[in-house]
Amino acid sequence: MLYKDKMVILHYHGDDIRGLWGSKVDIISRADVVVVSTPDLFDEGKQYGAYYLPNPVNLDLFRPMEHLRSKHQSAIYIYDPSSWALKDVDEAKMIARDMKLKLYIHDRHRRSIPYRYMPYILNKFWYLIDKLSIHSLSLTALEALACNVKVVKRERIVEGLPREHTPTEVLRILLRIMSKVM
Repeated sequence: MLYKDKMVILHYHGDDIRGLWGSKVDIISRADVVVVSTPDLFDEGKQYGAYYLPNPVNLDLFRPMEHLRSKHQSAIYIYDPSSWALKDVDEAKMIARDMKLKLYIHDRHRRSIPYRYMPYILNKFWYLIDKLSIHSLSLTALEALACNVKVVKRERIVEGLPREHTPTEVLRILLRIMSKVM
């Protein structure tokens, strides 16, 4: 242990570690426990002793508000132009066209959305087209699912928040991880 009475828990969320495990060995070795928030990161991180701890979704904030939903079938695609997600924009447009959805493309750099307003934005749409280059659901996709917004991941449509992302279940998983390492 780095600190006498405390454990160091290192938690990776995505682009901070995706494809970079080998270059982070020194940092990883200083942690008592390494947890990752998506299954694809867990697949990469198993060899480094990582555990999978799903992202919890704030169910007090992210909930269905059907009265906000557009009358027309619509989708939102949110991207960060400084990342690899930019290449997914054309594919998001094709998906929306094939599904006959009106598409709103939101650039997070040009216009950020404060966290507390995100549920109101998501609830305006029938679908969220998630990051297409990654197979795991993004935190934004999980929040959309909690709002009863369907999530498009390439060839599949996801409905309903997976139970493992509820705060109670995330706590149960964390306690199980901690019982293994203590």
